[in-house]
Amino acid sequence: MLKRYVFSLLHRLAGLLRPGRGKAGNSLIIFKPDGIGDFLLATGAIKKIIDNTENPIVLLVDSKVAALARKQFPTIEVFGAEGAVKSKQYDSLRYLRDAYRFASSFSGSELICLRHALSQTDHIILKWLKPTRSVGILTSPISPFLPESVPYFRFSEVVVYPKVRDQFPFEVCAHREILNRYFSPPQPWTTSLLAPLVNRGKLKRRSGVLLVFPHTRQWQRNLPIERLAKVINQISPSLYSHVRVCGSPTEQSYLVSFLATLAPHTHARLAPTKSLDACIAEIESSAAVLSMDSAPAHFAIQKATPNVALLSGGQYGYFAPYGDSARHIWLNHQTECYHCNWQCPHSEPICLTRLKDEEITAAVTKILQITY
Repeated sequence: MLKRYVFSLLHRLAGLLRPGRGKAGNSLIIFKPDGIGDFLLATGAIKKIIDNTENPIVLLVDSKVAALARKQFPTIEVFGAEGAVKSKQYDSLRYLRDAYRFASSFSGSELICLRHALSQTDHIILKWLKPTRSVGILTSPISPFLPESVPYFRFSEVVVYPKVRDQFPFEVCAHREILNRYFSPPQPWTTSLLAPLVNRGKLKRRSGVLLVFPHTRQWQRNLPIERLAKVINQISPSLYSHVRVCGSPTEQSYLVSFLATLAPHTHARLAPTKSLDACIAEIESSAAVLSMDSAPAHFAIQKATPNVALLSGGQYGYFAPYGDSARHIWLNHQTECYHCNWQCPHSEPICLTRLKDEEITAAVTKILQITY
């Protein structure tokens, strides 16, 4: 309780700060400090902005996304803010520190916000930027509750979330609405033109590898490892050469525990990925991918690798499913507590644990049987 009070007080004090004078306000800021998966969903919209804007563009992202963003969009300036995607309480203070430097350089520019919901820290940063024109989502079905004492930013052009349509994620549809407000007259496009994209080279030859990403940083998105291992152990070994268990080095202990639960006939191997490039290379060279609702599922779609993603209900319907349903299968089990924004009221994510083993096994078997 005391920690929360201290951090709330620090946020209020930060809102009283004023950054230094920035560069001439001729830049266009794209505000997207989200995780890797959410960044991928915005890539189509970012490309559309770059193709239709003459002003210098600056993209603000989380530091973990910055390398991918620079590779994807080499012609624009990318600024990585540490701790934008919080893993600890003090990460938001790191985010404020980096964003203060950013605002000192680029205040008074135009702003397009592609973030699907704004945190308290975001509101402070956007007030620091003092954009001459701002377009984006002010509120959304998953927008966090903001105390009255927190400095609040208001967009000059507010966009309301549209209904899901065209089999694309809710966020992609919202991006189109934002750009329709920004471009005058609106650009002629369809939702498909804002589809997520990743620069891809020549596709590599697929191996017989079943690639598994068993873990995300949110427990509400994770199927218990015993259940996931049971599903994999039931898949016919004639459909694959071996299983590769992937994840970041910070997930090492979890990956090792999962590996120990797999049967000997799976010929499972540990394959920690030390970078995004390594993660993408693993996905691109595999026969199929099984993952939770996280970035690997989005990468698999972009790299045309068949995949099964297990969806929990925190934001279901806003960001998935999309892609070719014959090659990319999103499994879900709707419950009365869907759309909880990851505030799970249960001791386990029943929207995942109530998925039937045979349903998951059948889906993975189907994608492993896809021939190229």
